[in-house]
Amino acid sequence: MSLVYYRILFLHLLVHGATIAVYYEPQFLFSGQSNMIGHSSDSYSIEKDNSLQRDIFNLLGDGMQEKISLRLQEAFINGRIQNDNKTVANHEAKLVTELYNRGILGNITEPHELAKCIFEDPSHKSCSGRQTPSPLSPSASCGCSFGHELVFSHTLSQTIFKNTTFTVRKIAVGGSEIYKDWYPGIGKYWDSLNSTIHNNPGDWRGFAWHQGENDVFSNRQGQDTTLFYLGNLTQFMAAVRTEIASVNPTRFLTPSDVPIAIFELGFWPQQGQYRERVVKAQQTFVANDANSVLIKLDDLSHSYHLEPVSLMIAGFRLARALTPLLDPLYNHTILDSLEITNDEKISNGNMSKEAAADAVLSSSKLSKDNDRDG
Repeated sequence: MSLVYYRILFLHLLVHGATIAVYYEPQFLFSGQSNMIGHSSDSYSIEKDNSLQRDIFNLLGDGMQEKISLRLQEAFINGRIQNDNKTVANHEAKLVTELYNRGILGNITEPHELAKCIFEDPSHKSCSGRQTPSPLSPSASCGCSFGHELVFSHTLSQTIFKNTTFTVRKIAVGGSEIYKDWYPGIGKYWDSLNSTIHNNPGDWRGFAWHQGENDVFSNRQGQDTTLFYLGNLTQFMAAVRTEIASVNPTRFLTPSDVPIAIFELGFWPQQGQYRERVVKAQQTFVANDANSVLIKLDDLSHSYHLEPVSLMIAGFRLARALTPLLDPLYNHTILDSLEITNDEKISNGNMSKEAAADAVLSSSKLSKDNDRDG
């Protein structure tokens, strides 16, 4: 049909008061502390540079599992990580090789055609970030240099978001605590997080949260915030949901409908009862909330920061866990679990919510006290 026809049709609709639907791209909100930022190639990385990231991307391919494991073992030794280097490296190499074999990582280093990302650190202490949305890639400055969003986006683009443009908006601060830094009306970064939501109204789909390490260490400062972590987490999530629902009322009838993903603490830090309380709080929140999922990380890197392979695996787990909340009827073999364990069953919904709430993480020996950002 001619351009003249469409102009006449538009004028007809305008004159007769017809409502013209406005399309908004799907978008996700990611927040937390430095593991949400990414830190896979800066001074917080295992080798204090981007050599591990570069080498891992070069090794991705059929039959590269053994070489990836050896390269990870080398990095763990360089980073003075003494805990079961070979076992963890073999495990991660197996999982990332399977991701490659499923076709998720084939174009991982190239700018994504459909997925965009934007990153802000309101403390201005980490990498400069990305002020405008840009095609997602490991070098897109959406973190230092990338985080969970990389493989999360590539996975969604091959499953529920085929031929769909979408954006990940990430706002995170290294070393931050949930109450002091993020709590609504009190935390120094709450206004920045809330502004991200309200300055970008539209089709928000969900919220991912990776934080908790620094609350484990807060007891050193005279106040044990792990005792209040569950209450703080519950109120914080309620506030985030309320703000997201307020700018997207057509998708979410109530704030509780907003999907939430929580990354459980990884292997680090191992601080006895303090760590256990935070993990228990994360598990309890998800167990009692129908629209939330828990992402397990404790089988991955033993470093205080996740390295590139861990971040890729975690991004896939996030996409797999959130998909049933985003599209309950969707099913695809790409999203099949890479390796089912009892722990993974908790986060994948194969274990009852009650069992998840009662799951208690077994204590490991205390690691050396470490005041680094988590």
